[in-house]
Amino acid sequence: MIGSNASLAFINLSAANKTTMAANVLECLTNNPELFPDPPVKLSALTQTNANLVTAVANVQTGSKVSRSALKNALKAWNTDFRATARYVSAVAEGDEQTINTAGFIATKSNRQPVAEPGFCKGFETNLLKGQGSFNAGSQAVSQSRGYFFVATPDGVTIEQQGNQLSITVGGITSYIMLCTRSKTQFNNVPSGKLLYISMLAFNASGAGPLTNGQQVIPQ
Repeated sequence: MIGSNASLAFINLSAANKTTMAANVLECLTNNPELFPDPPVKLSALTQTNANLVTAVANVQTGSKVSRSALKNALKAWNTDFRATARYVSAVAEGDEQTINTAGFIATKSNRQPVAEPGFCKGFETNLLKGQGSFNAGSQAVSQSRGYFFVATPDGVTIEQQGNQLSITVGGITSYIMLCTRSKTQFNNVPSGKLLYISMLAFNASGAGPLTNGQQVIPQ
């Protein structure tokens, strides 16, 4: 039987998605020190590497050459540290998929090339239907896509995207939506000191499950 290794597909993720994935890995490694007692990059250093990338992603929005250079350097350091960590996890796991998953990585049994993120939705269009308040929306099929997310907003609402996180602003108030394939995720760059109400739901090819409410958080 061929054993599993920690997939290195995360190397091809966008910078913003790398930081989200890293936060999950850091949490898993912190919670399981008995399984992973001696990582090649100490967790404090790994945390700083990820924090540097978070900062570089935010600063690059200024468009300056200095910020772009800083992002390039932050990505290089991030790739080096988390690639080394993934290989360490693979060595500890000795082919056991569950151990790899416990570290926050995705297990793989082959050296297949990682799947690229979906591209732009070409041919996007909408068409009104005869039924009251009804319309169609769609595009050409996107290679590597496993699903699609649609949103309809009235005039005066703005939507911004940073990786898997969407910010929707109306009347000076911003809501945040995270698209995720895992049951845990991390929000970034939300306002400090303001109360947020958190909800989530699960969906698959058959549709969406019920919305779960009830959690509140005040980010520091």
